[in-house]
Amino acid sequence: MFSKMDAISSSPLHNREVNDPVKYVHKINLWFINVKNELRKICGPRVGEELPRNRGRVSQFRRIPRELIIQTNNGIPMSGGLSMIRLANKNDGVYFKFNHSKNYQIAHLSFLLVSDHRFTNPQFSPHDNTYKHMEAMLEIADSLFFKNECLIASNIIESIIYQMQSAVHPHFRISDTMCRLEYRYIENRAFHIALLKYAYIVSNRACHRTALEICKVLMNLDQSDPLAVAFVIDTFAIRAREYEWLVNAIEYLNKEKSASSMFNMAYSHALAKYHLAIRDNNERDKCAATELLRNAIYGFPVIAMFYLQLASCREAVNFPTDPFFYLHSHCEIRLELTYNRCCKIHKYSFLELLFFVTTVKGEFVF
Repeated sequence: MFSKMDAISSSPLHNREVNDPVKYVHKINLWFINVKNELRKICGPRVGEELPRNRGRVSQFRRIPRELIIQTNNGIPMSGGLSMIRLANKNDGVYFKFNHSKNYQIAHLSFLLVSDHRFTNPQFSPHDNTYKHMEAMLEIADSLFFKNECLIASNIIESIIYQMQSAVHPHFRISDTMCRLEYRYIENRAFHIALLKYAYIVSNRACHRTALEICKVLMNLDQSDPLAVAFVIDTFAIRAREYEWLVNAIEYLNKEKSASSMFNMAYSHALAKYHLAIRDNNERDKCAATELLRNAIYGFPVIAMFYLQLASCREAVNFPTDPFFYLHSHCEIRLELTYNRCCKIHKYSFLELLFFVTTVKGEFVF
């Protein structure tokens, strides 16, 4: 029996979107942007939960889905003082910006004064009305994450998104790829940062498809990618098994933003191509995936060492003796930090590591 999403993916409309890379890469699926839907798909409905039933009646009106990322406020008081205005209409989209009331501006100014003196170790608490200020709530969440109180911190992040999405302009739509919310405005930054943290939160709950959709939202809101979502979106796509989308996205971004110059995109392109070849049992795609991985190794040899160490490959000890894999120490430290931050969150399977090690052994003689 095919699921609802399988029927959508096999429809002629979906095929037309694949032919249009812009729509296919940037299109946001409202069904998966709600984490409850993906949890219901993975784990099934909760005990006593009533699922919507179709009794054969056809409605005369098309139901408009609610474009809400977070449905509840988790009991945290609403801040107030937030609104959104429309700045301008341009060829590439409609630009919006959050607006602060006078009281919120006063609270934000006091927050900035406290944050500038971090040597005093400022402590934010709900007793001084910091729960009514988005940036202060982000600071509280970060301190709770540091103390491993992840549940409370996750509730705060969700509350930030809920409160800010409750103040959006009536014409602002999350699923509309033409809506822009630029990061360069200070008022918009809390929304961007909270969305990125929320993507990591839902990914840790095994809702990788929801994390992928959140990253699509961030890349649509500001196409300059100020938070470097391009370094993690491939990992979420692989964990969500969206290999076909990832291959099309990398090929599109390679033309628009030179994605091949990013080491994570180079290796993920080969990995996604390999999974598609295994799924379709296509030898030509296997050869193409091997060629992509070979180019990635030659382009970023230091990353190859990290992958081999992750695979516990005994031949990895021979890599530092080869001058080809030598790099200046400061560049190697930067790559290692980026690798640990972005790529290591993907739990590679034995099949993926075997494909990598086999390609390395066939290319280099130890």
